Amino acid sequence: MINLARKTAVKGILFAIGMGSVSLHAQPFTECPTEAFLIQDKLANLYGVQLATGFYEKTSPADWNQQKMNALAFSIHDRYLYAFNYYYGTIVRIGADFQVEPIPLSNLPNKGFYVGDISVLEKAYYLYRPGGSFGLFRVSLDASSADYLQMVNIVSGTTLNLAIYDLAFHPDNGFAYAVDRWGNLWKIDVQAGTSVKLSNVGESGTFGAVYFDVTGNLYISRNNDGNIFRINTNWDYPVAEFFAYGPSSSNNDGARCALAPIVSQDSPTTDFGDAPDSYGSSINNNGARHDVGDGTLFLGENVLTEPNAYADNGSGVDDNDGIQFVTGVEAGKTAIVDITSSAEGFVNAWVDADKDGEFDADEQVIISEAVNAGSNIVAYDVPTWSETGSTWARFRLSSEESLSPIGGVSDGEVEDYQIDIAEQNVTAMHYPSSDTWAT
Repeated sequence: MINLARKTAVKGILFAIGMGSVSLHAQPFTECPTEAFLIQDKLANLYGVQLATGFYEKTSPADWNQQKMNALAFSIHDRYLYAFNYYYGTIVRIGADFQVEPIPLSNLPNKGFYVGDISVLEKAYYLYRPGGSFGLFRVSLDASSADYLQMVNIVSGTTLNLAIYDLAFHPDNGFAYAVDRWGNLWKIDVQAGTSVKLSNVGESGTFGAVYFDVTGNLYISRNNDGNIFRINTNWDYPVAEFFAYGPSSSNNDGARCALAPIVSQDSPTTDFGDAPDSYGSSINNNGARHDVGDGTLFLGENVLTEPNAYADNGSGVDDNDGIQFVTGVEAGKTAIVDITSSAEGFVNAWVDADKDGEFDADEQVIISEAVNAGSNIVAYDVPTWSETGSTWARFRLSSEESLSPIGGVSDGEVEDYQIDIAEQNVTAMHYPSSDTWAT
């Protein structure tokens, strides 16, 4: 994973007049980033987004002031970002150093574009706008091609008439994908200018930012609430599953390197649970996960990061230290835990009372419990129908008030514990916990 340089100011913008030559001096990214990129606001700001958790932060400098941009795209061929810039009325190239360089095009329509991406298989930027005077356009970014920097209309917006707000290229099959405002998933053949409806994903709205990962999962971000959904495009009938809470916006567009995983293997910023994967722990199963964020909200004394559930972070430190079971867990009775939080937040918790290997909705024992920094004594009711014996409990702390037992969130921590449920009137009590003692 590469982080954008945080404090580099734009030193200048070079615009070469003339179609045959463009002076380009921005610096490319050194590798394929795992983070996604998001352009927002009327005066454009660039954000880095961790799709796994929804954590985002502004990465462009305060004085960037690049006017409105859209149709953001990442090119794996030269490792630059591209976008349509409304101020210059043409596409621009954006480097890791934040220099923004306008690129003059021939045959450019007198209108802006808000949908676009760069093909993984060819050096070409595809831009789309509905309407008879517009449609799907191709811009060659290959300096050796005869149509270099020429805008070629592939199909009119009357023939290819889609109510979409972004599209993204699959990592290996050459097709672009988009979800329209009604939730219909479209597979677009950009060479032929045709589209096929694959399914209705079950979510509707304005999906202004869409992204692919290296495994062929499509991620769509809804503008009004920022929710990020994951779609497995390899399924016969793809549907959307809630994946993480992300940034909301009325004006945005996203892009990322489609050949990268969504969690860095070398520099992870994510905390995962430890329960068996039937409970939803790994990234493949949309497991519970938290970005460390600014590092201020966690359970116990510390929080450690890993690239996936069960990964050895090499620290030798057990970070499951935020929950102390003051009483035993007895079917049909009230149990007490001592929750240590680093700061104010909300705790949600589940106990697999029927021992079926899942955390069900009726097994949530703590719901949006507000906690303060330090020790918090919390009582909860153990379901009367609980099965006795060994099972698992999950505790999640976040500034987000309502969480499910799976999915990503931008701060806090998740801790899973193997516990024993005792029969009524037969209980084992440990304090501070089963493997520690008070002095």
